[in-house]
Amino acid sequence: MKKKPPIKVPSYVTEIATSAHILADMHGGYWKGEHPLYPRKRWLREIKNGETLKGYWEWAASWI
Repeated sequence: MKKKPPIKVPSYVTEIATSAHILADMHGGYWKGEHPLYPRKRWLREIKNGETLKGYWEWAASWI
């Protein structure tokens, strides 16, 4: 049985994930915190409108 080659994750994906964790730590934690410029209400509105599927901190990090 042949081994599948490893999947290469684009660098921008890992950069956003790393940035998301850093932002969460800086602004109150992953579950309860909020970035002052990117409110959760705006993120929820984008989810409801089908404009994003990202988690809150990944979404906030992608705007920075």
